[in-house]
Amino acid sequence: MKRLFAFFLTLTLMGCAIGGGTPVNDFTNRATIYGWINVDKISGNHLYSMTMRQYAPRSEQPFYDMGIKKFEGGYLVWQHAAKPGSRIEFHSMALQSCAAIICSNTINEYDFGPFGSAPGKVDVQRPGVHYIGNWALVRTKRGFFGPGEFDTRRVRSGPSRAQLLAELMKTLPEGHPIVGQRIQAAAR
Repeated sequence: MKRLFAFFLTLTLMGCAIGGGTPVNDFTNRATIYGWINVDKISGNHLYSMTMRQYAPRSEQPFYDMGIKKFEGGYLVWQHAAKPGSRIEFHSMALQSCAAIICSNTINEYDFGPFGSAPGKVDVQRPGVHYIGNWALVRTKRGFFGPGEFDTRRVRSGPSRAQLLAELMKTLPEGHPIVGQRIQAAAR
């Protein structure tokens, strides 16, 4: 029971620290960032949370919660509301081990380096669609009780940009056709 309480308390505090930003209702001056991540080689097989952070210029709300969708043996990740003029990189991921609909209560959190040193960088110069690449997380050393150290590697395997863009079309925010138009243009 204590573990369950601690888990919900942690989620609540994470929500207060990461979330709480102003909802975006106008995507005219925003950008879509997207990519694909394979997590088969690390502890946890179900990616349920991912954030990216804006490391330049400094911001009071630098975190972007990413949309996540299981796709082609990995996960399609995206965000439709990135600010132009910002530089964004991986911040953290959270995974659980799941079998069908039953998941363990162990949370594997993967944090990436300090500001400006993490992988998955994208320089959002203007509104549009920006690809962060296909990535794989791999275990480098296994600790005795924990998931140990990990490395992030850019990979050539996985779905193509065209496949990712086609799947990304299914994630459009309702009532904002500009996002779909930009994704279609990027697919050409």
